[in-house]
Formats: sequence, structure tokens, C-alpha cells
Amino acid sequence: MKTICSLFIVGSVVLISCQQKPAPFTEEQKKQVADSAKQVVQYIITNANKLDFQTAMNVYSDDPDARYIENGTIFNSLADFRKAYVEFGPMLEMLEQIPDRWDIMVLSRDAAMITIPFHFKVRGKGLQEYNGQYLWSAVVQKRNGKWTLVHSHESWLNFAEAMAALTPPAPKEKK
Repeated sequence: MKTICSLFIVGSVVLISCQQKPAPFTEEQKKQVADSAKQVVQYIITNANKLDFQTAMNVYSDDPDARYIENGTIFNSLADFRKAYVEFGPMLEMLEQIPDRWDIMVLSRDAAMITIPFHFKVRGKGLQEYNGQYLWSAVVQKRNGKWTLVHSHESWLNFAEAMAALTPPAPKEKK
């Protein structure tokens, strides 16, 4: 029995040591992952700046584990997130988001984390332009052969001030 156990242990060690180790993850491969993730986010920025939020969301995942967070609100589905933009988008006349820098952390061969501080200009219909800043982070992952955004978190600096600038004044009451 002892011989059989010894053979089993030696055989297991040989099998484990003979298994192929994954090829090293080269700097060029990391750059390709970073570039793929950046293309997804650039697509979002470009379309959002055109006020085409629905097209921008074409690269967002609708998988059940995807999450989108904006200024304290967690959207538990892409459908809920889209609905918020269906309501908010028509209020806008102009949006210009300008990344201050791109911080991209490659997490694996199929995932990257991107953090971007933005300056932006926005104008609600019939209102004055508002200039602000926000921070945005996202996880972009390759799922089912396609690079997609699976998690995002956006925080506007001075959120209440920005919302006030995008809200039409209340109609004056007649006396």
C-alpha cells in the first residue's frame, strides 16, 4: 500500500511539473490590453460628447454582474442606467468632456482598470454653460470575445452646483 501511495504522489508531482506553464505576459501584450480598453472608453467619450448616450452605452455590459455608479446612485442593470440617460440626455444642449490624463492599470490578459480625471463643459437647454470636473473609473473586460465596460464609477466635484446649473429656474408665481 505504501508503494502505491508513493507512486501516486510521485506521478502527481511529475504530471504537475510537466503541465505547460502559461507564456509570460509581455509588455507588448500589456500595451495591447491597455489600448483595447482605452478604445472602449474613447468610444464612450466620443459618443457622449455628441449627446448620443444610447450609442455610447453599446459597449457597456448587460451581464447581471455589471454595475454602474454615478454620484451615489448604483444602477444594478444596464437597462436602469440607460433609462436614467433617456431622461437626462434630452435636457442637454452641449457636453464636452476633456480627459486630464489616462491612468490605465492592466489587470490581466482580458481586463484593465481605467481612471480618468475630467474637465467638462455642459449646457442645459436654454441655460448658461457650466464648467466642472469629475472623476471616473471603469473596469473594461474582454467577455465572449468582445471588449466591454463591466463597471464604472463617476463622481462629479460640486455635484449639487452642477445639477443646479442644469436645472431650469422655477416659474415665477403670478401675484
